[in-house]
Amino acid sequence: MTIKHFVDEVAHALQEHLGEHYIVDATTTIKNNSIELSGVRIRHEEDTIFPTIYLNDSFELYMNNRISLSEIVIQAAESYRQSRKSIETLDPFDSTVFENCRDKIVYRLISQEQNREMLEKIPYIPFMDLAITFHVIVTINPPSLHSLKITNELQESWGISTQKLFQLASDNTPRLMPSRIVNMQDMVGEVLPANCSEFDLTNEKKTDMIIITNTLGVNGAAVILYPGMLASLAKEYNTDFYVIPSSIHEVILVTTDDDSMMAEYRLLVHDVNDQFVDPEEILSDQVYYYQKDLKRIK
Repeated sequence: MTIKHFVDEVAHALQEHLGEHYIVDATTTIKNNSIELSGVRIRHEEDTIFPTIYLNDSFELYMNNRISLSEIVIQAAESYRQSRKSIETLDPFDSTVFENCRDKIVYRLISQEQNREMLEKIPYIPFMDLAITFHVIVTINPPSLHSLKITNELQESWGISTQKLFQLASDNTPRLMPSRIVNMQDMVGEVLPANCSEFDLTNEKKTDMIIITNTLGVNGAAVILYPGMLASLAKEYNTDFYVIPSSIHEVILVTTDDDSMMAEYRLLVHDVNDQFVDPEEILSDQVYYYQKDLKRIK
């Protein structure tokens, strides 16, 4: 059985379970790093909201005889009710009106290489091998948030430039998602899995390692774009930094006097990404170098 056939079966069974006042459709969504997720989109006939319940994990369980179709249907129906309840609490606003959104526009960092297809449809700014993308925050309810991706069509309807989006996001993102800075020794257990201590360079290399993210811990790698962020840390520590993209959610800074270990750190990042990071959350296999005197990242 293919996942498409499986999702179609779930959609049909879920339609019967929910009844005639609901509309259930199979759907496929391309997420970060071109990860394809399959699921069902559910709408009550009187609603304008369309919660999507992804079924990739359920498909694996089903194929391994660890869950039945009826159990999946019941779980999907409950997930829909919870999603619908959550969405109903969101502050309604018209995203087509620029003035409603200008104070909620934020940026994120994603891989250019892994998101080529998506980047054709959205405004972005190249940043080394990464891309700065733009989103409208609908609501923030820590530790989660709801956001709307800014597409080419939405940008065109607003009649503003990509540079204007960046200027607004540079003001809004640090305000809406303040930075969080933690020493590696205090947080290593939260970032590295317990079974990968060999990837913790603090074991043998007694150097300062700093984790930077935002207070939500979601899409926190973008904090390296915050005005003055890297410059102020470099001044505080009086050092250059290796900038290691742990994931889309956080970045690790390692104090250094030169870039002689770039190759070693790149191998480290590649191995951690390959073995421990969710494919959807990988930012890059590259390692960057921030030069304190030049105030430049390369």
